[in-house]
Amino acid sequence: MSASDLIDTSAPFRVGAWTVEPDNGRLIQGDKEVRLEPKVMKVLICLAENPGQVISRESLEAKVWTDMVVGYDAVASSIIKLRKAFGDNSRDPRYVETVSKKGYRLIAHVAPAANQAAAPVLTRLTQSYSAEKNSSKIEKIKNFVFIVMAVIAALATAAYFLFSSQKSDLFLSTKKIPSVLVLPFKHLSDDPQQEYLSDGITDDLITDLSKIGSLRVIARQSSYHYKNNPTSLSNIANELKVTYIVEGSVQRSGQRIRVNVQLTDTQKGESIWAKRFDTDVGDIFNVQDDITRNVVRAMYLTMSNEKYGQVETRGTKYFEAYDAFLLGQQHIQARTKQGYEQAIKYFRRAIEIDPDYARAYGAMAVALTRGYRYQWTDLTLVEARARALKLATKAAELDQTSPQIYWALGYVHVHRREFVEAERAAAKSVEISPNYADGYALRANIANYRGEPAKALEYIGEALKRDPYHSYQYLSTQGLSFYLLGKYDKAVEVLRKAIQRNENALNPHLYLTAAYVRLGRLDDAQWEVNQVTLSRPQVGLASISTTIPFEHEKHGELLLRDLRKAGFPE
Repeated sequence: MSASDLIDTSAPFRVGAWTVEPDNGRLIQGDKEVRLEPKVMKVLICLAENPGQVISRESLEAKVWTDMVVGYDAVASSIIKLRKAFGDNSRDPRYVETVSKKGYRLIAHVAPAANQAAAPVLTRLTQSYSAEKNSSKIEKIKNFVFIVMAVIAALATAAYFLFSSQKSDLFLSTKKIPSVLVLPFKHLSDDPQQEYLSDGITDDLITDLSKIGSLRVIARQSSYHYKNNPTSLSNIANELKVTYIVEGSVQRSGQRIRVNVQLTDTQKGESIWAKRFDTDVGDIFNVQDDITRNVVRAMYLTMSNEKYGQVETRGTKYFEAYDAFLLGQQHIQARTKQGYEQAIKYFRRAIEIDPDYARAYGAMAVALTRGYRYQWTDLTLVEARARALKLATKAAELDQTSPQIYWALGYVHVHRREFVEAERAAAKSVEISPNYADGYALRANIANYRGEPAKALEYIGEALKRDPYHSYQYLSTQGLSFYLLGKYDKAVEVLRKAIQRNENALNPHLYLTAAYVRLGRLDDAQWEVNQVTLSRPQVGLASISTTIPFEHEKHGELLLRDLRKAGFPE
């Protein structure tokens, strides 16, 4: 029997000598209090619901980091923070034990808190007073419960209208524009390691359709939200207000590949086009072009010959190069040193197979820039920047039709502090693909770094419209804008949401720390510093100053001064 059968882990409970308060994110022992990050608390709750049982890393990732792509070390980092909070020792554990190659186990005793009963709060109130003989007391309790329920109903109503207004803002003035969501294609092959191929085909179709200005295309992040949260097509249509939904599957066996595709008109609730493709892997690009053409025709859209040409342009003629590129993209998403090294290997392999593969050059340029930022490479700052620019420039010379390539070029330029060139490249990415949410987000980042936070908010607003289930990066950018504008309460609100989506991301922690300092909340700021230095002991003010590229020294100094006041090491 699990602890969840005995206690309510949404209410306070005890682990060993500590009282856990899930709602407040606190551990309490006597007069000592330790706060946990939301994801660390969720890890503790998962372990507490299964005391004495081994919980695998994969299981914790699935339960705690729903809808997120996290690195291999996400769970390990949370366990380290949890042990530090408990004052535990991994070599001689009293709370959390690591079981080699299997997972983690909570070995401390788990029990309800002293004031916790088994029944829900309102039930406990009514039951505990049901035996009261004093009718006035009973009436008071009834009134109290009624007031509580009324308050809850009022809050729920307010939340509903707030969410509804926010949701309607996302799709303001877009009702007359045909809109489409490409759901992640299902992977049907026997080898789960081949899933990157179905993801790659999905991403390419999104990119192709995003180039059509007369069509609103939902961005990748929102598409992949439904990979981990499957629901009916009607629910998706209601949530995103899309007119069409594309869904499909990919199955590979050796050199043969089968792709099934279906386009559904959500207003009519019926399929308006479907087809199965059985072909050799070498013909996959013709299949992708055929899918795009048929989807567009079925939606009764008209495009110029120029736009057809843009849609049908492929980065390489060689499936092996495409395959290596997709593997590199898969590894770089892990955001770890190991993932970085594997990504570089596959991008190089793609270029060896096809020396004219522009997307591979652009992806490697971004990887090298990130490699230096996160200190995954032995290259110096000068070497990393020079190589990245050479690769990104080469990519743009080879292909002037890919929004991702111009995004890569802009990303490299901004981290070289070449702001005019960065803005020019980012603007080109959204000129090519009006639906390219990441292009608008990059423009927002550049505007922030140039000291134009109001303009940044406009750009990030465009990105949010195109990607309702956006990644933490968008919120991090928005939070920095509010910080630079002096709207520190708003910055805290947004940045805390960013961290909830990815607690291992560095920048939102930095911006949140600075905002806390400005609000005079030094305890909160110092706690953020402790969380960062615990997981990234190499991070200091010197490295921050080189990786957050403000154009004007005063903005960089503002951030560094606040971080220094919070206690960041030099």
